Amino acid sequence: MALLLPLSGQQQKLGEAMLNAAELALEDAGNDKLVLLPKDTRGKPDAAAAAASEALDEGAELILGPLLASSVQTVQPVASAVGVNLISFSSDQSVAGDGAFVMGFLPRDQVRRIVQYAVSDGRTRFAILAPDTPYGRLVSDETEAAVADNGVFMSKVAFYDPAAPDVTATVRAFANYDSRTKIEKEAGEGLDFDAVMLPEGGLRLLQVAPLLPFFDIDPGKVLYLGTGLWDSPVVHREPNLVGGVFAAPAPEARQAFTAKYKQVFGSTPPRLATLAYDAAALAALLSGKEGGPDFSQQAITDENGFLGADGLLRFKESGIVERGLAVLRVERAGFLVVSPAQSRFQAALN
Repeated sequence: MALLLPLSGQQQKLGEAMLNAAELALEDAGNDKLVLLPKDTRGKPDAAAAAASEALDEGAELILGPLLASSVQTVQPVASAVGVNLISFSSDQSVAGDGAFVMGFLPRDQVRRIVQYAVSDGRTRFAILAPDTPYGRLVSDETEAAVADNGVFMSKVAFYDPAAPDVTATVRAFANYDSRTKIEKEAGEGLDFDAVMLPEGGLRLLQVAPLLPFFDIDPGKVLYLGTGLWDSPVVHREPNLVGGVFAAPAPEARQAFTAKYKQVFGSTPPRLATLAYDAAALAALLSGKEGGPDFSQQAITDENGFLGADGLLRFKESGIVERGLAVLRVERAGFLVVSPAQSRFQAALN
């Protein structure tokens, strides 16, 4: 199988870590019949297509990668021309289909899982405060759809300039701060929502989150919701996010992977390394089927799915991944699973 990764250029460290993870998966699988063909995409679409052609000439029967959606677009026609499927690490579902599978962490499953949880927690009025970016707009659309599907209400949607050094004015307006009475502010009342989606991560999240309670959006009364961008140690640095919840793969299996990776390679793997581990583990499983390796679409889209370092996953016929996600609550010392991931998928794919 080919493994297309940026092994040089700006993302070299990530590419090398993902290569390490894939090799670790094959070692864990104990499958000595599967030959790994690592190829450097240099993080560029043209180089990715050339790398794919080279791997196919060397006999690759399955392609894992590339990482970027722009590279998937150039690799997919090369692979499709010879009937070879590819499992990419992209999180852009628009590049899925025609033999290209996308296994990155997609906002749709995260949003639907966390909205369902919030509704089960008694939340009925939702709001969104998001960066005005393609990701922020996508999460906003998915949140509105999930809210409608759950029969509750979308009360407010607001976007802020992701490049703005200060978003205080936007949050102030979002909180209706100037129209609420002093008594309402002190009581955390006068708001038209009881759950707010914050699809932001990293240092920017640490800048935005404190502004909410500053303008009396009380985290004790309003449930703060996040996406997979919250799945980072940086979140614990903001006390106001404690009690907030987000949907992500259950952490137990990933912790075992991280411990083994550190033992073998002497460093902590980047978050995306599990994608390469799970893709290689899946390839090893498919290559060991009775009757010989089966990398067909039918085999890849097995409705029972597969269990990996990021928990349960399966691919739909559309090429989009579906994941079993847990709900995690932010605690001062770490994340606490408050709703476990499902143990198996329903029979029907949609």
